[in-house]
Amino acid sequence: MGRVSLKAATLYDRMWINSDDQGRLPGDPDEIKYTACPNLPDISKGDIPDLLKELEAQGLLKVFSTSRHTAIQMLDWWEVQKLQWAYPSPYPPPPGWTD
Repeated sequence: MGRVSLKAATLYDRMWINSDDQGRLPGDPDEIKYTACPNLPDISKGDIPDLLKELEAQGLLKVFSTSRHTAIQMLDWWEVQKLQWAYPSPYPPPPGWTD
């Protein structure tokens, strides 16, 4: 995490804890702002697209399009989480990802 800005690191941590059981969440900046950091005025919804690019460039997450919307996959999800009660995600996996 030392390779990203403080804003990006903060957003990543908050997105991680708000991901579903498969490590996915919506990729819409409005939804990310509302869900992950509603009370952080230093991270605006306008900042989020560039912060996502910064995190994706470091291999921490993948932003991808589904048939209905944009979604995010946290790439280290199964390295940290243990499969105990994983419910299916409302978002399909990104290409090449195995749940």
